[in-house]
Amino acid sequence: STLKNSFKHLSNFRVIDKVSGKKVRTYLWEPSEGRDSLLSAGDYLRLQLKVGGLWRDTWRVYFVAPEEELIMPDSGDVANIGIHLPFRSGDEFAFTSFAADMDQTLAKHQLKNIAVVPNPYVAAAAWESQRMSASGRGERKINFIHLPQQAQISIFNVSGDHVISLDHLSGIDDGALAWNLQTKDGLDLAPGVYIYYVDSALAGTFTGKFAVIK
Repeated sequence: STLKNSFKHLSNFRVIDKVSGKKVRTYLWEPSEGRDSLLSAGDYLRLQLKVGGLWRDTWRVYFVAPEEELIMPDSGDVANIGIHLPFRSGDEFAFTSFAADMDQTLAKHQLKNIAVVPNPYVAAAAWESQRMSASGRGERKINFIHLPQQAQISIFNVSGDHVISLDHLSGIDDGALAWNLQTKDGLDLAPGVYIYYVDSALAGTFTGKFAVIK
């Protein structure tokens, strides 16, 4: 039997949108010399969707003859066409986000990247802020870089005397801590070589050294 499809075109098939369950408006194009309202090699289907009150083509499905034996569709046959659905009114998208977290294994591996800049520290470093007066130097400081999220930095002179301990707490991104080169007693750090020990409950320990040049 024949089915009255869209465009007042008689055919023996219908196209159903499996998402909405509704019949799709179609137009069957056939070569002028072989119009029989049946799907055949060389035909194509235009699938249409109403957009802004107008019917617009969304897909074209072409039918080609296989290299093997041609098997014509029979009554009751169903062809499933899988596509990436185009955006349409009513579509909903769900996103799941996860809180930032620290990879402890990676954090331990990256402890070796901890460093002091500038090293050695000299009388003045180019990146220190300038004083408002014409003479003199800016703020004295060094930076510990590539620190883990949480750590304590203990600084000692080469004799083993404790100079100061600094506490660091930051986000999980690459951490840094500035030190004004003053001891725990509020004195300016003397020239020399110093050992720093980084202790992090989350990542482990690291030992390094830096120098202060007069």
